[in-house]
Amino acid sequence: CVKDNAKLYRADIRVAMASFEGNALIGYNTIRTFESTPYGQMVVKDAAVIVNNDFHANGDRYIDVNPLTFTDADKIRDNHIYVTITKAVGSAENGIFELRGKDYFCGEPPCEPGNVEVEAVPAFDLSTWTIDRLVLQADAQLTLANRFGFQADYDGDAEVLYVRELILGPNSILDIGANRLYYESLDADSTADIISTPLLGLSLGRN
Repeated sequence: CVKDNAKLYRADIRVAMASFEGNALIGYNTIRTFESTPYGQMVVKDAAVIVNNDFHANGDRYIDVNPLTFTDADKIRDNHIYVTITKAVGSAENGIFELRGKDYFCGEPPCEPGNVEVEAVPAFDLSTWTIDRLVLQADAQLTLANRFGFQADYDGDAEVLYVRELILGPNSILDIGANRLYYESLDADSTADIISTPLLGLSLGRN
């Protein structure tokens, strides 16, 4: 737990469980989570500031905030997120990735679900949660989910995912889950697949 007025700079941190609280300042670190790291165990709250860090996450294991109370855009900014997915196709617990971004490319009503190439995705902040690189390793599977309201005006049903670099390994499957994905570049093996299946029966909790 890093709290009060503590400062943590320029460290290489391997996280099993962490909480950044009070007026803690976390900057210019490399922060890593792994498949063994439980979901929801890297919590940011109070007035903690998380800026200019590189997060290397296995799955949806990076900054956890309460979007209803943590709304100051200056507190979490200029971070870089790199996500690797290793869960195998057909495994008992496929990877689930929660969408957090506000759709800046579509107005009201929201656009139809789809994966869309754009010239440039927006920079990382509390309204975009842009991922710098998303990699599905060989035989991995990931499903995008929209269960929680990270953007106040969306009520948890229209957030999107922004990815700068999307890489799909051999025999991997990316299921956009009837959601909307924006990416700058796509490097997909010929055996990889992008599908869209509504996420049913998983609306009440994180996998």
